[in-house]
Amino acid sequence: MGSGWKELFVRESHAHCRERMKTTLTRVLWHQVRVVLVVALLLAGLVLSSGYTLWLTNKDGFCVSCHVMRPFRSSWVASAHGGANRHGVVVQCVNCHLPHDSPVRFVRIKVQRGLAELVANFSIDPKMVDWAGKARQNRTSFTYDSGCRSCHGALSVPAARPVCSGQQGRPAEHCVTCHPHVGHRDVIVVAERFFHDVAE
Repeated sequence: MGSGWKELFVRESHAHCRERMKTTLTRVLWHQVRVVLVVALLLAGLVLSSGYTLWLTNKDGFCVSCHVMRPFRSSWVASAHGGANRHGVVVQCVNCHLPHDSPVRFVRIKVQRGLAELVANFSIDPKMVDWAGKARQNRTSFTYDSGCRSCHGALSVPAARPVCSGQQGRPAEHCVTCHPHVGHRDVIVVAERFFHDVAE
């Protein structure tokens, strides 16, 4: 009789352990399935929305959503690139301020710059920035010749004007070396006035 109880206990224990293992395995499998489904849905959403997101964030309205960018948009609108030209052509911020030589580089720098601008928008005091000095010093790092060439193609320069882009044995220059404020009319004056008025 003692061994019967022991056998019954062992059988019940094994059955209980098997049931527990099944339950645990089922929970783990369902958890893994849920994780895979969530990741798949996120990836699908990213893929489906990435074209729209890229299109949406390529517009000046997105750039100007940061307070610091408002005067730069105002000076851009007053320039030939912002639509103040006889043809009404409007060039968006990304046409000049992102590279156009590689789609991967375009997206990588777009994300890097976007995050940097977001942080700067909350961390700098725009009244304390030397906008003229910053433009002079960094102009070639935030304006890309590949953007200029994507619209202007093969630029021809009349003989009376300086030669650009390393023609005739001259050292290569950036477009903005000779055209420093081409995309923004009176940008420094507009920025300083804007941030001065905001401070008051």
